[in-house]
Amino acid sequence: MKLIKITFFTVLGFAFLLSSSWYLSENLVGRKPSSTFKAKTSTNFQLEELRQAVKEDPKDLKVRRELILNLRKELTKSKDPRHFQEIIDTYQGIVDSFPAQEVTPEIEQLGDLYFARKDFKGAIELYKSVLLIKPDSQGVKGRLASAYTFLGQFELALNELDSLIKENPKSFQAHAYKAIAYAQMGKIEEAKLVGVEALSLAPSKEAKERLSSFLNKLDQSAKPGEGDDIDFFLKTHEVTATKFDHSSIEGEVLKLYFHDFPVSAMPPFVREKFYQRLKNTVKDRKELRSIELIDSQAGSVMDKIELFEQLKANK
Repeated sequence: MKLIKITFFTVLGFAFLLSSSWYLSENLVGRKPSSTFKAKTSTNFQLEELRQAVKEDPKDLKVRRELILNLRKELTKSKDPRHFQEIIDTYQGIVDSFPAQEVTPEIEQLGDLYFARKDFKGAIELYKSVLLIKPDSQGVKGRLASAYTFLGQFELALNELDSLIKENPKSFQAHAYKAIAYAQMGKIEEAKLVGVEALSLAPSKEAKERLSSFLNKLDQSAKPGEGDDIDFFLKTHEVTATKFDHSSIEGEVLKLYFHDFPVSAMPPFVREKFYQRLKNTVKDRKELRSIELIDSQAGSVMDKIELFEQLKANK
């Protein structure tokens, strides 16, 4: 199997930036309160006052939106990750407290934040909720397909994208996301073919340059060498990219160290597929008899993959 010599972060960054700048700057912050909105004491609340106002009247949606706006401004200045988490918590509070039809924009925005922090399962559930209310939202469908892609659910992703392209044959987003899906599947030629078509539909010079850069990296991915390395594979895999620490070989055992990666929580079919890809990656390492997946923090072995069958096949 040919592995993709392109980082997970490059693919993720390109996928997320497909959304236009106005969408990211306005929708992730939340819509500004209308000109008729007046807070109970001042339209220029400080964060603490806004937090207190939300506690006093949790049903005041406008105040919650004002809190998100101010938190976003503060995050821009301070870069404090606690503000980012508070933004997510505030969105979640809105989604949990109000009818979906009333806060559809917030559901979509929360999905985008989940996507940004690579919680693709969470993003998928939120995007699905939006589509129950706005079934014709092409942007949400595109990001849903991209989230499916990063979870390795390629058939679902391609179904969504083919449906989008059928609805709108000139959709740059749908074609570009389809190129990403093919790239993640290791189908480089298909990715390039769809990508070239997407280039002809690019809505701006910036979008065209981003996609061109992505396609150029696909060309590099076809070159042999680094892509066969187990560390490279795990650092670019859609599941382990941010969880893998390092590897080592002790005797006949390949030890792979991860953090915050509960192997037992993986669905059985996903784990089986992942293990098979690990085996394929080391199939030419005839000296290995097993692979151990180790929790870096606890120092314990989470699982062990025996390579006896592989060893017999190599003899």
